[in-house]
Amino acid sequence: MSTRFACARHALDLGEPVCATASQVRRWLLIEQDGPWGRDAVLESRIPPEVGRALKARAGALQARLLLIRRHGPAGEDGPRRVFAAATSQGSGFVEAFTVATPADVLDLDLAPLAQQRRSGGEPVDGPLFLVCTNGRHDACCAELGRPLARAMAALHPEATWECSHIGGDRFAGNLVCLPEGVYYGRVGPLEAAQVAAAHRAGRVDLDHYRGRSSLPFVVQAAEHFLRRERGLVRLDDLVAQARERVDSLTHRVLFAARDGRRYRVEVTVTPEPEARRFTCHASQPGSPPRYALTRLDEEPAPDRRPA
Repeated sequence: MSTRFACARHALDLGEPVCATASQVRRWLLIEQDGPWGRDAVLESRIPPEVGRALKARAGALQARLLLIRRHGPAGEDGPRRVFAAATSQGSGFVEAFTVATPADVLDLDLAPLAQQRRSGGEPVDGPLFLVCTNGRHDACCAELGRPLARAMAALHPEATWECSHIGGDRFAGNLVCLPEGVYYGRVGPLEAAQVAAAHRAGRVDLDHYRGRSSLPFVVQAAEHFLRRERGLVRLDDLVAQARERVDSLTHRVLFAARDGRRYRVEVTVTPEPEARRFTCHASQPGSPPRYALTRLDEEPAPDRRPA
């Protein structure tokens, strides 16, 4: 039996919840690149280093998360590769696709509109993209738990599923991101893949694995999760976060509008977990993640729209 520290197993043993842990990302740039990926996937792959550095600079200028993607299974031969630009927000989002011959050709694409959450003229992509983190050189748990999930997802949705490099939250592997919504799911095993994917494609949230939406700050993700649990609101479009304010040093109040016209005010307190833990397999120092607690939930009924 291996004695290697495994951050995902440790977080599960501690009962750390997955909610309110989705990395905060609004713009994405995904580049197909087969073969091995290192800890820094873009710079430690078969992409020439100078091209990798230029791609990282371009993504930084766009304020976009740069990921490498590949199909599950044996690496294919070099050839045309897919590139996806995506923007995520609460009410809308998009994914568009391009085809290039080499990674260097991505630098010739006019992606400037992406910085303003606008399309850049690529081919519109209908339906979700499923991204499964399998970047084992970044964290062993991502490979050990991500690859079985990628295999299951690829069998279910071969055209929509891609393995991807690091997306955050190693200790919640297997991790799944759904674009264009920017929805993160964690602790998804191959046996749960079908139900999570089916729910998402039907416009519903699987709350047991729901880490949050990447377009929302962490405390808003927590408030949204509590509200969904309390009121049984599982449709993706059930809620829109409208405002947030700090009540005191520990408490935040978040205002949500519901699809049926109701409004909710949710108060959440944020304190550090008393027991520190290592966030990744490679972490040398432990840290204390935030602990969220629901302290108040107020509901306003939908306005009466009957004619006078």
